[in-house]
Amino acid sequence: MSHSVLSLHIPASVLSFYAMPKEVLEFQEQRSGFLFFRDKVNLLREPHHHDDLELNLVFSGMVTYVVDSVAYQLTKGSCLWLFPEQEHRLVDAGGELLLVVCVFKRDMVAQVASSSWGHPLAGQQAPLTFCRRLSPTNLAILRDLTEDLVMLQENQELFEAGLRWLMLSAWKRFIDAEVIAGADCHWTVAQTMDIFREQPLKSLDDICARLRVSRSHLSRLFHQQTGLTLPAYRNRVRLEAFFHLYQQHSNLLGCALEAGFGSYAQFYRVFKEHTGMAPNQFRCEPTR
Repeated sequence: MSHSVLSLHIPASVLSFYAMPKEVLEFQEQRSGFLFFRDKVNLLREPHHHDDLELNLVFSGMVTYVVDSVAYQLTKGSCLWLFPEQEHRLVDAGGELLLVVCVFKRDMVAQVASSSWGHPLAGQQAPLTFCRRLSPTNLAILRDLTEDLVMLQENQELFEAGLRWLMLSAWKRFIDAEVIAGADCHWTVAQTMDIFREQPLKSLDDICARLRVSRSHLSRLFHQQTGLTLPAYRNRVRLEAFFHLYQQHSNLLGCALEAGFGSYAQFYRVFKEHTGMAPNQFRCEPTR
């Protein structure tokens, strides 16, 4: 069964889920949550948080999240719960990625997670441990369950029952799993991410001078904590900024320059490297 949601074509409601510092998630009427598979993801250019419970399951590939200034590198079998008000940002994704994202409405979580072992799911604060690695057997069980739920989305009654079972089943398997330790995200790394987002034309030398660190030290530290080189991360941030701008304006060159690319040639190279197509092959209906 193949699941492919390319970042170029995801719906606006999902794009907003990955781009806003604080958001109110949109649920279908009478639905207690939603889920979707992804084999490519948008980087979170800004840290964001929301009021509902989120589950990320990695079936293959790798993603790196920064959650409350701590970096977590997630590989096959990783299970990450993101709790209300927990600030997070996706900074890297690679390999043959297959990720499922599940979001559970707060009211439903409070009703269902009533047992002593399930009660932490209903809390506003994240527990001390919210990222673990599942066994291959438990990962396979949850993959089958999530795939079944995708097929059942047209059946309201079955989908709602399955969503509740997925949440409790995933949590029960999670609390018995191996903990994944995070690494504190150094303040210079966090500030560099913010500068890249807020001042896309700022040179790396200017950033190093502002942070009072050497270029070599910042480069080593950034790569160590995110798995990406500084130029690679900056290019991804610029590309995400381009996609955001292009939703409102269909001028390729203007959006590329405003996103921080120094020239069309640079934009063309980065765009093709990440999407496998030339920019003029990309079409996105502008938002009216």
